[in-house]
Amino acid sequence: MTYRDKSKEELIARLKEIQKKHTTLMEVCDTYAATSTIARDSLKDSEARYRRLFETAKDGILILDAETGMIKDVNPFLIELLGYSKEQFIEKEIWEIVFFKDVAADKEKFLEFKHKEYVHYDNLPLETASGRKINVEFVSNVYTECQHKVIQCNIHDITERKLADKNLIIAKERAEESDRLKSAFLANMSHEIRTPMNGILGFSNLLKEPGLTGATQQEYIEIIEKSGARMLNIINNIVDISKIESGLMEINLKESNIIEQVEYSYNCFKPEVERKGMQLIYTSPVNLNNVIIKTDREKIFAILTNIVKNAIKFTSHGYIEIGFDIKGKYLEFFVKDTGIGIPPDRQEAVFERFVQSDISDKLAFQGAGLGLSIAKAYVELLGGKIWLESDGKNGTTFYFTIPLHTDKKDKTFAQKPSMAAVTISQPIVLKILMSNTMKHRAS
Repeated sequence: MTYRDKSKEELIARLKEIQKKHTTLMEVCDTYAATSTIARDSLKDSEARYRRLFETAKDGILILDAETGMIKDVNPFLIELLGYSKEQFIEKEIWEIVFFKDVAADKEKFLEFKHKEYVHYDNLPLETASGRKINVEFVSNVYTECQHKVIQCNIHDITERKLADKNLIIAKERAEESDRLKSAFLANMSHEIRTPMNGILGFSNLLKEPGLTGATQQEYIEIIEKSGARMLNIINNIVDISKIESGLMEINLKESNIIEQVEYSYNCFKPEVERKGMQLIYTSPVNLNNVIIKTDREKIFAILTNIVKNAIKFTSHGYIEIGFDIKGKYLEFFVKDTGIGIPPDRQEAVFERFVQSDISDKLAFQGAGLGLSIAKAYVELLGGKIWLESDGKNGTTFYFTIPLHTDKKDKTFAQKPSMAAVTISQPIVLKILMSNTMKHRAS
């Protein structure tokens, strides 16, 4: 049958049927086109988001070809972190990159690296282009991109975290050491306070006994005075170290004659040294009558006192020598003894609070262990430094320096000679400062 055999009505109906199918097909095509456009736009947005995340990430990101190990992309953070240019990464095999030698040192290790699909290094040391050592956390994952496997390596800089961990460990060790020292100090302090207190209370009660001779009473009173002085010294040390720790210690700068101060210290300790059967020697620059600087007189005396007392305590025979010399812009003081010495591993510790050179009490010397700590704090407050020399067996020499410079605003000192405000009796001038000859005065 042909279209000629059909009636007009049948033809119209057929045409409408064809038109309807065509309209439906067009609608399907339009829908597909619209859907494709949305999918493309969504894909572009997704790629843009990924690229934005890749470019702005605060971790290093490295993209590798999973088959060849070739580096395909690297983000700006990793470039900045390691200090290499992008060209030094791209199209290089990972084992060619020097700083990744511990991750993929060769192809065999890379194959293992690839097949595991997940690798995590908690603490991987790397070296930057400038030679700086850093620590990173390294994580890699394998995934498929455009039907091709790639490896994404995320590199997180943990250098600051490792440093914080290290500092935390150091702080913990210091806290434990401080706790140990405080325990030793409290045990020692209990003895230090109890001993003079027993002397004061015990001999005070003995003075009440009837029939004591005048000589006996004087002997008891003398013991009470010594015990009181010892107690006062302990309290003063505790107060001083508390002021130092809290930053309340003040410096009172005044003109001071250093020679007079050292001679005064010499005369103060000479009887005590001689009572132990030893010799006290005083050494100063030859023919130098006056060395006047602006400093804290009391702090200088306290420094010398603490160091000399330390020498007396740990020396049982031989001699103790005190003195000073002029070294450039500083006065360099020294206290030398022939005592037990200080082991090399304890030479820094003796300047810490509550520490003696042998904290284990094998030698059981009296003292709170604050003297040298106070001396060090005072020296640093005055702008100098303190150190010691000892072989651990044959005595110790303590040194400390005090600046010779003075306050230029002080009109009186502005009129002094220009040699670092050192006043030297005439006619001796600069030649004396340069002389190596020393004079000695022995008890």
